[in-house]
Amino acid sequence: MALGKIKADTLEHSTAGSVDTQFAVKGSVKSSINFNGQNVVSIRDSLNVSSLTDNASGRYQINNSTNFGNANYSITGSTGYYTSGTDGANMSLSNGAANMSTSVYGIETDTDSTDTDHTLNCTQAVGDLA
Repeated sequence: MALGKIKADTLEHSTAGSVDTQFAVKGSVKSSINFNGQNVVSIRDSLNVSSLTDNASGRYQINNSTNFGNANYSITGSTGYYTSGTDGANMSLSNGAANMSTSVYGIETDTDSTDTDHTLNCTQAVGDLA
């Protein structure tokens, strides 16, 4: 049995207006991950992520299930931890953990400029898939 396709140039809502479908296709998140980076590193939830690699203290590699069309996609992220009385949690994207490619990107988390494992790490990637 062949699968069908729906082709449309715009999506229209009955009261909220319409949007060109290129914004839905090109502007939606293609990869995301929420993971615990302390002790036993584990993925809480993900989209288009095949695995997570713990490279060193505060350094992780996110491996995409489906490759991006090129290595020029956009990544955003945040990090934090559940310890009172401390601050300075930062995340660097594609810095030190792995070079950014169509299939993988790296993140580095630190506290006051020292690579540190954090309990809450989230990233999202937007771009064209291969």
